[in-house]
Amino acid sequence: MDVFDDEEKNEKDVLSVEDIKQVIKDLEPVFIAIAVAIGDLVEAVRSNSVSYDEAMKYFIAHKDDSPEIAKGAILKKATGDGFEVVQVFLDKNNKLVTGSLGKPLGYKKMAKQLDDELLHLFKGNDLIIVE
Repeated sequence: MDVFDDEEKNEKDVLSVEDIKQVIKDLEPVFIAIAVAIGDLVEAVRSNSVSYDEAMKYFIAHKDDSPEIAKGAILKKATGDGFEVVQVFLDKNNKLVTGSLGKPLGYKKMAKQLDDELLHLFKGNDLIIVE
């Protein structure tokens, strides 16, 4: 059974190559910010797993750490023994929010696994933006 059996397919719902290129261009500051964050964050904490609930609670608990915070980003990178997970905060212009010492607000964690709910949220991508 096709997932779209009950829905009317609409060509307007399909992104063109140009649309996809524009989305990637629009998100370029996010990718740059996260790349900087990976290098700037202190040594990664080691953990057996990272869960969806843990990631969302982190954003909620720290959303008031700076008035500039408008959204959060989670980046995952597969490693030989699990995942490197980076959680950072972005401003309304998708620029990395830093603390008083100029370091990104966020953390880096090395985890052996991610829970199913978090993996599902990534949907095969390596970046999640949480607004």
